Amino acid sequence: MSEVLRIGSTAGPPKTMFGRIKGIAVLSDGRIVVNDAMAQELRVFYPSGEYQMTIGGPGAGPGEFGPGGLTLLVGAGDTLLVIDLSNLRANRIAPDGTWLDSWSLAPSEGWLFRDWDDSGTGRIASHMARVPGMERSAGDTFDVVVVRNLDGTPGDTLAWIAASRLRRRSTGGQPEFHFYSGEPDMDLCSDKSLVAGRGDVYRIYWYEPSGTLERVVTLERPGEPITADDRAFIERRFDETLRKARISVERINSMKDAIRFTDYYPAFGQLECGPHGTLWAWRIKPLGSLGAKAREEFSVTASPEFAPEFDVFDRQGRYLGIVSLPDGFWGSLMRRGHLYGRWTDSLGVEYVSVLEIRGEPPAPMDQGFFD
Repeated sequence: MSEVLRIGSTAGPPKTMFGRIKGIAVLSDGRIVVNDAMAQELRVFYPSGEYQMTIGGPGAGPGEFGPGGLTLLVGAGDTLLVIDLSNLRANRIAPDGTWLDSWSLAPSEGWLFRDWDDSGTGRIASHMARVPGMERSAGDTFDVVVVRNLDGTPGDTLAWIAASRLRRRSTGGQPEFHFYSGEPDMDLCSDKSLVAGRGDVYRIYWYEPSGTLERVVTLERPGEPITADDRAFIERRFDETLRKARISVERINSMKDAIRFTDYYPAFGQLECGPHGTLWAWRIKPLGSLGAKAREEFSVTASPEFAPEFDVFDRQGRYLGIVSLPDGFWGSLMRRGHLYGRWTDSLGVEYVSVLEIRGEPPAPMDQGFFD
């Protein structure tokens, strides 16, 4: 991979200086939409990297975005669907920046929106999970992935996938917190197929556009052990988080007793559909390999940090090998043979970076197979 475009500056026009890049979308004409979470706005750039316009601003009213990152989705006709969890709403925005309307993301009938994705061809899907609570048993429950229209109405069900195992009850009915137990993830591919799985085992389900299960992709690889130091670090941060929330000492001790760990880190994290029908699976970064800044910013409520490496499979589910990312690069979106993401320099300045994925996939390796 090689960089073909970088947007950003340290002393240029203000609209090319980013505070915190938390979302990227690409329109059919190649324009790049960037969410600067610090400024609480969207900025649109031409394919050349030249600034075009700003959409929205901070707040909770019409035409405004709440604090935190936004999920940017591109629907039919290049209509943007902007998921604003802070304001619990989804916003429809025309490709010329006109604000069309909004609808509520409030939980309904016991379900909430956990995740979103688009195919790059106008199709949008939502990952729905049960409203959180400690009612979850030691056994598995399931989330659902459905096609979602731009007005919020649901379409066809694409898949049922294993739910998060972070919070659940033991067989005796006691609440438990299972850190690094593997979280579910899904991704829509450009051919409208769907990949989904949960990282507690290396098993990824590949569904046809109709929702029919096409194949199960697996990989045999030794797990990365969760060490005693890793567990102590998480327990310490868990304690700090509860104390900041002003929870009583008795309640803190009770909740700390409910912490459980698996023996190994999740087999994979986020899933991405890549060029030539490939599947890319992010690896998880062990806590021991985090830098000083990452350890300082670590939160027990956030997703595990991903390693700068992908496991890559072909369209038949065969293992192709590992792809490593450049230092400081965080990829968030694959479109038309390019990986769009955030690159951070040694001073902590952030840029939008576009990497070109060159060449055809290599021949499959022996480690992977499909069912």
